[in-house]
Amino acid sequence: NSTRYEVSVKLDGSSITNYGVLKTDIDGDTSFEIGVCSRNLDLKLDQEGNTFIDMSKKNGLLEVINLMQEEIAIQGEMIAPKIQGNRENVPYPQFHVFKIFDIKTQEYLLPQERISKFNQIQHFAKTHGIQLELYHVPILHTSVTLNDLGIATMDELLQFAEGQSLNHKLREGVV
Repeated sequence: NSTRYEVSVKLDGSSITNYGVLKTDIDGDTSFEIGVCSRNLDLKLDQEGNTFIDMSKKNGLLEVINLMQEEIAIQGEMIAPKIQGNRENVPYPQFHVFKIFDIKTQEYLLPQERISKFNQIQHFAKTHGIQLELYHVPILHTSVTLNDLGIATMDELLQFAEGQSLNHKLREGVV
């Protein structure tokens, strides 16, 4: 098979999304709104003590999205001391990006576009004096076929998925 894949490490945490979207009210007035979602819920930004909200406010990403005024949803894995047993042994909550969704076009950015947007966000924060703490999931291969990896069977694929994670000797898997 000649299908090419990006291969990244599956981190063991909890799914999180930070977004910015243009809203139009019934009078036709528009406003730019930022938000945070867990896997299934759009959370309220005033929920103090909620790990998703607290981390999203502290890491600078919501501030960057708000200043950029770009309709975008940044999806990732939150790994933290009180999530999934803290398999990665991190001292505080961290946001690791794995997808970026363009809300206007209703499309996920392709891997190269996602990396470019991730870098653009990092640069924007730096040039605007925002202390941004945002990571990307580890990428093992940017463009590879199963043939390139020598994988022909399901057993070989499962064996490939095993390996080192960020801070743990065994990763949860690969994506």
